[in-house]
Amino acid sequence: MSATRPGSHARDPSVPPPVDPELTRLSVRWTHGALRTVIAVWLIAGLVGASYDALSRYGHLTWILVWGGRGGALRVRMS
Repeated sequence: MSATRPGSHARDPSVPPPVDPELTRLSVRWTHGALRTVIAVWLIAGLVGASYDALSRYGHLTWILVWGGRGGALRVRMS
């Protein structure tokens, strides 16, 4: 005889719950988007940190910024 009453909605614990394909698709999409965002923020923070480190170490040098549209150069004194 069953451990549950005949009208009960209890599920057999040995049977896994049904998988909703739409929910799985949305979950994968959200997880992928969150992972891409975390990696992008991590890379941007690394670039910002590296640029601040370079400016603090080599800020006394003259940096040359090349403008692509004109082909000319602009000298900037960083100190």
